[in-house]
Amino acid sequence: MATNKTTGDKGEKIVIDYFRRKGIKAIKAEHGLGYDVKAGKYLIEVKSTGQTTKQKNFFFLSQNEFLAACRNKNYWIYWVNIKENKIKLKISRNEILKHTRPSPQYSLYLSELKKKIED
Repeated sequence: MATNKTTGDKGEKIVIDYFRRKGIKAIKAEHGLGYDVKAGKYLIEVKSTGQTTKQKNFFFLSQNEFLAACRNKNYWIYWVNIKENKIKLKISRNEILKHTRPSPQYSLYLSELKKKIED
């Protein structure tokens, strides 16, 4: 059984590899910045799961992640399904700010998002 950390690490690697295939330098960010990967001008929080969108219909964002989205216009969340080894959704900062519910935790519901990845 994979731990949350190993699942997260796998998801981050998928995102880093995705950008590198596109010729964009991508690196793992330092802990505590509110995002996991810096790829070119983009700051990306990676949410990884082995579940399908039918099983997982929301994310929790930490206060630090939400504040990083508020401060950075190039902030994105990428949802990665590690069982399928691919990025399932790209969520822009505007979508994050529009759809995040701050109570009781910062929750972002997938059913409210429309920015699906095509590749």
